[in-house]
Amino acid sequence: MSADRKLYRQRHLRRKRKLEVAQVFENLVGAVQSDPEPIRPSDSCESDVSVNFELFEETKINESSADQLKCWSVKHNFTHSALSDLLIILRASGISLPLDLRNLLKTPKTTLTRLVHPGIYTHITIKRYLESVLPLCNNLTDVVYLQFNFDGLPLFHSSAVQFWPILGKVFQNAIKHDVGDVFTVGLYVGNQKPTSPNDYLSEFVTELKLLTETGIIIKNQIIEVKVHIFICDAAARAFVTCIKGHSGYHSCGKCETQGDFCTIE
Repeated sequence: MSADRKLYRQRHLRRKRKLEVAQVFENLVGAVQSDPEPIRPSDSCESDVSVNFELFEETKINESSADQLKCWSVKHNFTHSALSDLLIILRASGISLPLDLRNLLKTPKTTLTRLVHPGIYTHITIKRYLESVLPLCNNLTDVVYLQFNFDGLPLFHSSAVQFWPILGKVFQNAIKHDVGDVFTVGLYVGNQKPTSPNDYLSEFVTELKLLTETGIIIKNQIIEVKVHIFICDAAARAFVTCIKGHSGYHSCGKCETQGDFCTIE
C-alpha cells in the first residue's frame, strides 16, 4: 500500500470516528431534550467542560443513554482517559451519566471459577451472548445455528501455562449469515490440559442441552437453537471424544474395521 493511500485511509478512519461521536452525542442530547426537566450545568462553571459535581450526586442516571455509550466505547476500543473526558463533556451538557467510567462500564471485579484438575475453569455462558447479540439483528429468524471450537493455546515459551478456550459462532438463515463475532463460552487455564474432558465440558454440555431443548426468548419470540458443527484439530478432537490420539494404532474415530500392520520388505 502506497504512502498516499495509507494517509487517505487514516484520514477516512478519523473522519468516520468523528461522525460516530457526533451521532452518539446527538442521540444523547435528544434524550435529554425529551425530558421535561433536563439537568443544566451550574452557572459557576469555570469553563465549558468543567462541572459542579455536587449537582449530580442525587441525579437518576439515564440507563438507555449509559448503555448506548458503554456499547459504543467498547466497540471502538476507546481508552479510559478518553472516555473519562467524554463523560465530563456530556455531563456539562446536561446529560445524566455516571461520574466515573467504572460505574459506566460496570466491569466485574471478580470471576467465578471452579477447579478442573490440574487447573481452573470459568464458564461465561452461551445464553448471555445470544441475549446481547440477537436483539441487534434486523431480520431475526426462528432458528439460529451454533458452531463451536475446542483447542489448546500455549501462552509462553518459558512456562507450561496454557489456555483451553471453548469458542462459539452464531449463524442464521441456514448458515448463510453470521451474527456477531466469535465469542468465548468458557476458558480453562493450567499447566497441563484438563485431565478429564467430562469435567472440562460439563457446564458447556448442560447449558447447550438446555438451549437446544427449550430455545431462547428474544423480543418476545422463541428462537430455536441448533448445533451446526464442532470444529477441532486432530489432537483436540481425540481429547474431547475420549479416543486414541491421531498417531496411535486404530485411532480413526470413524473406521469400524481394524486393519493389520504390515511391514514391506
